[in-house]
Amino acid sequence: MAITIRTGYALSYECPQPTPMILILSVHPSRRRDLITADQMQITPTVDAIEYCDGFGNICHVIQAPAGKLPIASDFLVQDNGEPDDLAPSATQSSLETLPVQTLGYLLGSRYCETDSPVGICLVDLRQGAEGLAVGAGDLRLRARAHHLRL
Repeated sequence: MAITIRTGYALSYECPQPTPMILILSVHPSRRRDLITADQMQITPTVDAIEYCDGFGNICHVIQAPAGKLPIASDFLVQDNGEPDDLAPSATQSSLETLPVQTLGYLLGSRYCETDSPVGICLVDLRQGAEGLAVGAGDLRLRARAHHLRL
């Protein structure tokens, strides 16, 4: 059963001086066919943006944010089949030394989320995992962590 989801974001940055930024806020190209309305990023004041596709297929925008307040927003509709992501409870977890070196970049920490402790947005990710949105062997570990943290 197809469902319509209203989604988007409203961000506001306060920059003490002109600041270069890379924004990764657009719908991934693999889901663009599901858009009902346009995923149009609105930046106030209007700034020039250079668009490129990163190594993961994400649409990125490079901007020079002016000094002062910079609101960035989007509001759009997307259609989804309403089915939860597939789970693979029988999947196994490989040890680090057995992984191909090409995969190691996917294991790096993020500057946007503390990797030492599950705080902030990490807690959101754990709650989502507890609801069955994670996949593979990591899913079971994520559920265990979520249970331990009582999310």
